[in-house]
Amino acid sequence: MEERNMFNSENEFDVAALYSNEVHIMEEESEFNPNKNDGEETEFNQNEDDGEAESIASMSTMVQHETQIFKKKRSFLNNDQQKIISQLLIKNSYGGKLELGTVIWLTSKYSVSTYVIYRIWKQVCQTGDASHKRSNCGRKRVTVDIEKVRDISLAKRSTLQSLAFSLGISKTTLLKFVKDGTLRRNSNELKPHMKDSNMKDRLRFCLSMLEETSLPRDPEFKSMHNIIHIDEKWFYMTKKSANYYLLENEDEPYCTCKNKNFISKVMFLVAVARPRFDDDDKEIFSGKIGVFPLVQKVAAKRSSVNRASDNAPCHVSIDDEEFCKAASQGGFDICLSCQPPNSPDLNVLDLGFFSAIQSLQQKKPSKSVDELIEEVDSRSWNSHGEGNIKNAS
Repeated sequence: MEERNMFNSENEFDVAALYSNEVHIMEEESEFNPNKNDGEETEFNQNEDDGEAESIASMSTMVQHETQIFKKKRSFLNNDQQKIISQLLIKNSYGGKLELGTVIWLTSKYSVSTYVIYRIWKQVCQTGDASHKRSNCGRKRVTVDIEKVRDISLAKRSTLQSLAFSLGISKTTLLKFVKDGTLRRNSNELKPHMKDSNMKDRLRFCLSMLEETSLPRDPEFKSMHNIIHIDEKWFYMTKKSANYYLLENEDEPYCTCKNKNFISKVMFLVAVARPRFDDDDKEIFSGKIGVFPLVQKVAAKRSSVNRASDNAPCHVSIDDEEFCKAASQGGFDICLSCQPPNSPDLNVLDLGFFSAIQSLQQKKPSKSVDELIEEVDSRSWNSHGEGNIKNAS
């Protein structure tokens, strides 16, 4: 009996030669018949003479109808199945040759073609591994040292694209660190520069808000029911830029002004105090004392093109003679307490009250100074609730 060479060359694999050789061996030698015990191990026992003819006939029928079967249903083997098949092939081989009936039995068990079994056998002989995916295949995971962000200047960390370029990674990779909380977004604003003298003044101001009777063991802040917060603010007729929601086919608004750096504005003086509530938490005093526009209407001069204010000072000293005389009338004892310099966070008006009024004022555009005064003095001031004053105070 002659066996055809199954390997034409070192890298070429003749499936047809293996297939014909297997069939030729089955016709002349039928000494083994695989018995199915489990999914991983199979033992071959020698059959009696009376079962040889029936085994060869069944195998021949399977070979003849193999093409038709696999056209109807095609199975794909995973790595675990390929490893089991490779173990069975190695166990039922001797000297690099498979025992009779092994390939046919595996094709029927796993519903694959003989080409798949021979391909697994060839891969086992060449590499010793039957997995169709290698362990180190695909893209290699990039290791990112996120601590290098500390060494990058803040100017290069303003956007994800700039930071990703500085780290040498993609923006998508950097976005993963943002989602898992390793990186966080920070909105940073410029704050007043604090000198040593400013810090001492801030400390003195905070200490002055403590009740003297509670010192030094149990310090408590003053109730501030007898304190009025006074401050001034500019209110502009419009903003340099604004965001709107438009329909798809709607025209964009066209807003103009003579000079966007000199938008018309009005200064208002605002006075508020701490709201008061009764025992049932009902408001008895809103805390809003008044808002006063600091304007003076005069007849325009015919030859005047640019009209400016007289630049009067907006603050007075705490020992101003005129103020002290007016504050002592009617039996009152009113004194001034100046806010520390460069400390807008120590005034309830700057903490959020002004912003709330301005947001209400900007909801209705003003075309003249009179409309701006009316909007701030009447609508925005009166429509603002007492909740913000209560929270800030």
